[in-house]
Amino acid sequence: MLDSRVVRTLTRYLIARFVQIFVVATIVATTSVTVIELLLGFDRVLAFGDGLRALIEYLALRLASEYASYLLPLAAFLGAFSTAALSAYANEWIALRAGGVPLWRFATPLLGCAVAVAAFTAGFHETVVVEARQEWNRQRDGDANIRFREGSFWYQRGGRIYRVLEADRESRTLREVRIFERDERGRLERSITADRIEILDNQRWRFIDAVFRDFDPSDPTRPVHIEQVASRTLEIVDPRDSALINADPSALPLVALNRFIESKEAKGVATATQRALLYGRIADWLAIIPLVAIAAALGLGVERSRSLAQGAAWATSALAGYYALRNVGFVLTAEGVLGPATSPVLLLAALSACAALALARAPR
Repeated sequence: MLDSRVVRTLTRYLIARFVQIFVVATIVATTSVTVIELLLGFDRVLAFGDGLRALIEYLALRLASEYASYLLPLAAFLGAFSTAALSAYANEWIALRAGGVPLWRFATPLLGCAVAVAAFTAGFHETVVVEARQEWNRQRDGDANIRFREGSFWYQRGGRIYRVLEADRESRTLREVRIFERDERGRLERSITADRIEILDNQRWRFIDAVFRDFDPSDPTRPVHIEQVASRTLEIVDPRDSALINADPSALPLVALNRFIESKEAKGVATATQRALLYGRIADWLAIIPLVAIAAALGLGVERSRSLAQGAAWATSALAGYYALRNVGFVLTAEGVLGPATSPVLLLAALSACAALALARAPR
């Protein structure tokens, strides 16, 4: 029977090594992404603002909103692989097996670290990442005031208030739109209801199947002038209103996103895209656990090959395969081939099966 003190020492040793490598990998990956972002997005940096403070704010928003969700799982994978690979390469795993330490005892601390990283990633995403993404969207869209509620999104700038059911960025189309125009005193001057709006450019919008209602704020008793048109192109006063096309539900926290989806479903509106976003986000967090298990098994495989480079190549291939399957699933879901929950479930099942198989084939 193993001495419990030895087991506790082994657990602390593995966790300490994992944490050290995880922190180093996070710093190195963040630094690399920062350099790439500066090189490839230098024009965006200049447009964001002048001075060191603007540069730091730009990088903080970009790293938090776009890259953090990828860097943390990557660092966890590298931490697990390196911890196991170094133990195998230094013959520590052979010594542990000779002392009666089973594979599950070695893998448990790493899986515990994976659970902790997954929980931290979820919490970090639901607080820092979504807030950074919302702030980045506001900066990008000229401080656009976009709010999601009741299954639609609302937007206000000056005297105009928009309510839009859906926005399609690729086709630059807004669907089921209501526009309210007010005077300086907040009184309603005109309302527009349109089945669809095609944003031709920043200032020309084509209204399809629209109803225009004109009011006289100074004379509430005056009859409302109503005009129904099949198509009309208008000049939009403020070109910044085109920010509507960038309305992004992915910037919502999980609870708010689920509430937004339920509101749309209550109106009978299809929510496959939003459901895929919701399930995919949860799957990304859960995927960290089987990824760490796969990384640990590949790391222990270094004992057979006696080559860290070969083990790293297999680990890189496994990570690339995961992201390839993830992207394929996203495309198939977007095309309607798979249901919103099907792709995340299949991906997690495939990862779990690969993890079980990799651990079964690990040296023991």
